[in-house]
Amino acid sequence: MPRRLFVISLCTIAGLALAAPAAQASAPYVTHYKDLPAVYTDDSLCHFGPYAFDVTVNGSDHVTIREYDTKIVFVDRFRGIVTGPTGKQLVKTEDAVITEDFATGNQTWTGVAEGYAFPDGKNLARDTGQIVFDQDGNIVSENGPHPIADGPGRAAVCEALAP
Repeated sequence: MPRRLFVISLCTIAGLALAAPAAQASAPYVTHYKDLPAVYTDDSLCHFGPYAFDVTVNGSDHVTIREYDTKIVFVDRFRGIVTGPTGKQLVKTEDAVITEDFATGNQTWTGVAEGYAFPDGKNLARDTGQIVFDQDGNIVSENGPHPIADGPGRAAVCEALAP
């Protein structure tokens, strides 16, 4: 009996070893975009509480997209100028890896999800670390400071751009 278990164990190990390469996912499909223009009106950033104004964004994106069987991974590097209705400006940056999980529908941002600084370089607010959103955009979990996503940083950004 022990010999039979030994042979069955060897066959199982050999079968797993041979099947493992076949079970591996295929290489991702990769797309790169460099200096992708990002010029738009943001009608959601400063439309809450006492704020009710649009801002314009003028910048460029460097994006790498990797499409896997179970997820899509974006590497996003953005830098641009955000201008309020009276011409006040902030520098906006993003430097994050964004993973969209097909099974859960969740989107995970790791790195600098969003950051704002004054033109002289002084930091105003930065969401850093990891933040996970569900399919509806609700925060599922956070690791690190996220003052913009959590509210007070977003209010500071709008106050700095307000008329």
